[in-house]
Amino acid sequence: MNFQMNDKLLKILKKVYNKKKYEKDEKGYYREIDHGDVWDNERAVYIFSTENLKNEEKIFLEESSYPLNEVVHYTHDKVMDEMKGLIKSSSVTMDKVLQAYVAGMTSFPRGRQPILSYLYANQCKNHPYQGNTGNCENCSIKKEKYINVGDTLFSSYYGGSWNECVEMMLIDLKEFSQLDVPTPTEEDLVIFRKLIDVIRNAPQGETLGKLEQRIKSAKIFAKFNKYAVRGQVLTLAELGIMPNDFYPPMVDKLVDPVERMKLYEKIKGSPRSDIILPLAAWRGEHGINENRLKNYFEKYYVSGVTFPIR
Repeated sequence: MNFQMNDKLLKILKKVYNKKKYEKDEKGYYREIDHGDVWDNERAVYIFSTENLKNEEKIFLEESSYPLNEVVHYTHDKVMDEMKGLIKSSSVTMDKVLQAYVAGMTSFPRGRQPILSYLYANQCKNHPYQGNTGNCENCSIKKEKYINVGDTLFSSYYGGSWNECVEMMLIDLKEFSQLDVPTPTEEDLVIFRKLIDVIRNAPQGETLGKLEQRIKSAKIFAKFNKYAVRGQVLTLAELGIMPNDFYPPMVDKLVDPVERMKLYEKIKGSPRSDIILPLAAWRGEHGINENRLKNYFEKYYVSGVTFPIR
């Protein structure tokens, strides 16, 4: 991939991928807006239209070499082989993804996803496809799948992060392997420390929803986006920094689909369907695992600041 992301390109891509989907008609009913995007039913991907762009924006986008509607085909075995090859190279390392994550607090939103992609690629043992349902019984990667590369990369550059959709993680890692990760700014470091402190001081029994409200009230982020912040704290859960009673973080173990469903049934209370494990199992009394925090992020704290060890 030979494009260079910049503010102008990202602004244009927002107009392509973040189009308004619905509008009210004269009777007050919502109707879908036809922007020219086309659902490719055979490959199960959207092909995105640029009809809403100005001519100069279309020219800039074309000259940028951004893979707008590049659709690639992956098989389960190819995903496994390529992911393992990437993490064995020197272009994707734990130090690099941790640095990207901290820089992703605000200055480098692209840095939020790679740590989750790396943890999955590192933990999942290479294996052939197993099963007959279309999804591997061992890891849930699809037997075969088409991916719109541009759509996936935009999500990462826009600051999204997730611990599902492994085929998209491969796209993320392939592009990330070619990037130079910036050093976290002082603002990144301040935000990171404040975020940790808010979690550390959670009251007994606090749920993620209440935590998100406190993070918003504390004005840690200049612009609070619930789902972006949720992805950032999801990483802390997958590193075991936001621990829970029964669901192992991805840094320790990859939970197979069958075991995952069994563990979902054991969550205390009524977890919201939009919050996934292991984050769904965290409660305020679990706070922060200080030893893990020190292990992964000590270098990003101010000199002289020590971690309280529980």
